[in-house]
Amino acid sequence: MTTSQNTSHNTSTAPAGMPVIPAQRQGDDTSASPTPRTRRNRVGSVVLSVVAAAGLVVAVLLIGPALSPAPVTTNGNAGDTLTVGQLRMTASPLTARESMFGPTLCSTVTYRNVGSSPESIDAMYDWKLRNPSARTVSTGLLGTDTSLAAGQLAGGRTTTGEVCFDRTAAESGRYLLQFAPMGFSAERAVWTDQVG
Repeated sequence: MTTSQNTSHNTSTAPAGMPVIPAQRQGDDTSASPTPRTRRNRVGSVVLSVVAAAGLVVAVLLIGPALSPAPVTTNGNAGDTLTVGQLRMTASPLTARESMFGPTLCSTVTYRNVGSSPESIDAMYDWKLRNPSARTVSTGLLGTDTSLAAGQLAGGRTTTGEVCFDRTAAESGRYLLQFAPMGFSAERAVWTDQVG
């Protein structure tokens, strides 16, 4: 009695009574989970997205300053009225004062909003003083009882108050009182004053 031999590559022999299961061919996808190649493709896509986003951020940081307008500065002398946007401001000559922590220099500033929309006012962040040694000093809280109030100035309204700066030494010479509002405005105002 002759027995036939199984020469197929797609079937495997099994003991009598057991079903013959076809062998899995290379490349067949029999599972629902992604293959290692699919996972690698997803990881690669995420990495490329992160690199592209980082490149965009760097481009904005490098190109942004070049596209932003150069500051426009209006210059005058102490006592002059200068205009920045819809604010007309007058800054008096600097006056020497004393606070409990030492000498200060103060200027009385008057704002008039000549526009129709409100304008923000903030003496603490909008004003600086540059002394004859080219050192820039921020406003202080001491030296006056009539500090310029922070808030919104409505269109057509006027407000007055003082801005004061620490004076570490009784230095004589040219001082620059600088108004540089917070935000995206490129407009500035500078008053020159001779002290001492």
